[in-house]
Amino acid sequence: MIKLGIDLDNTIICYDNLIHDLAKKKFKKINFGQKIKSKKFIKNKIIKFYGNDQWTKLQGIIYGKKILHAKIFDGFKDEILKLREEFDIFIISHKTKKAAIGKNINLRTAAKKFLKKNDISFCKNEIIDQNKILFTETKQEKIDIIKNKKIDIFVDDLDDILKKIPKNIKKIHFSKKKNKFKNIYKWSEITKELLKKKKILLRNKIKNIINSDLIITKKISSGTNNELYIIKIKKKKYVLKIYKNKKQDLSYLKEVKFLEKFKKLKEIPSLKIKNNHYKFVIIKFVPGKKIIKLKIKDIKKIIFFIKKIQYKIGHYRNIKDTKLRYATDRIWNENDIFVDIKKRIIKTNIRLNSNINEDTLITKINTKIKHKLKQLRKKISLLKLNLNQSNFECLSPSDFNIRNIIRSSKNFYFIDFEYSGIDNYLKLILDFICQPDIKFKKNEVDFIINEFSKIDYKIKYNFDKSLLILNSIKWFYIILNSNYYDKYDKSQIKKSIDYFNNRISKELD
Repeated sequence: MIKLGIDLDNTIICYDNLIHDLAKKKFKKINFGQKIKSKKFIKNKIIKFYGNDQWTKLQGIIYGKKILHAKIFDGFKDEILKLREEFDIFIISHKTKKAAIGKNINLRTAAKKFLKKNDISFCKNEIIDQNKILFTETKQEKIDIIKNKKIDIFVDDLDDILKKIPKNIKKIHFSKKKNKFKNIYKWSEITKELLKKKKILLRNKIKNIINSDLIITKKISSGTNNELYIIKIKKKKYVLKIYKNKKQDLSYLKEVKFLEKFKKLKEIPSLKIKNNHYKFVIIKFVPGKKIIKLKIKDIKKIIFFIKKIQYKIGHYRNIKDTKLRYATDRIWNENDIFVDIKKRIIKTNIRLNSNINEDTLITKINTKIKHKLKQLRKKISLLKLNLNQSNFECLSPSDFNIRNIIRSSKNFYFIDFEYSGIDNYLKLILDFICQPDIKFKKNEVDFIINEFSKIDYKIKYNFDKSLLILNSIKWFYIILNSNYYDKYDKSQIKKSIDYFNNRISKELD
């Protein structure tokens, strides 16, 4: 929701060494010395001895033919990975298509190649969305785009750009030189400054949108997809949920539709405010405790909620947009689970192959699982289970696990309907049993199957333990690939291995 704009040249891309080396080779009358001088110093010297046209020509070479020899400013990539969790990031650069003097090279294409080479954008697993890399022909056009995109913060090395930006935009001058703007020349310090100011910026923005004063009391969570805050409006507590990127537009629509359709159900927190433009919702705050374990009577109440929401399935069947109608990652039959796992294995292999030092235990587990999948496919095929969705169609919250259930007093409240829609009872049941936060005992698993069979008697006769093993394998890969970075961190590997050892390992022996 908070939009961060960043200049490209001399803010993200550092040309200092490149300019110095090229200037020494090309302009031999000038003694630049061995120490790297500032761009401004080199520019003034070249103009003084050779004229402005020669400086302009050198700039064209630097920003065009030689740009791949430039560097990223120290710390930028590490810090932008942190910042993209908190901000909607744009790169807005005044960069003409062609150099004013010199060879006919497309400077924008050259810049894109640089961003691709440095794994920032126009590449797989891009850090910044390529659709948010914007080039302009003039400085005025750059300022107009900053205004039109409603950028909240802008970082630039040129103070004359910052001077022309509206006063309501926070400005950071990427420079060692002090002036009227906050000047910072280190990306780690920029991150600290931005995170320090984020809550104030967010509060003011929401306040203006909803036309009501509010206090942000606490951040609950923040990830690549959304962020959650506890807020107060007129002394009452609410939860603010912000959907952070274009991919989350569908999640926002799904959640809003579910909350609106079930607004009369006491088990679902009521929706107070929605905003279709900025993609956020404000819902009633429900005080409660994290669920650590469930008793049989608790399981019964939770399953009863699933039964209650089925009265709206007819409405969902009439939704024309199939993406909105069906649950995200729904399954039609058991083969869809195999297909889903195959995709996750491919993703895992790409990561393992691109990182030589990855945990070798993951590689061994991966090999064992591939072998087990062949056995499971054969066994499930012989069982001739009828898991077709047409037999087990249900309306599902989809992400149905205890992380999205709040225990409040004697009641349970259900949250997070980003992936909701029509799905298969078997998928809903399997995901609930296989969730990583609770390991159900055999009698509890049997009870879950029996309770769901009261909703549809066919469930019991089309359920087999092999489906649990299959779905647990899916969960192993979900946990393993739960972050969006190229590399696995130690905690991520540990969680997935612990899950494997507790749920799957014995079944593979």
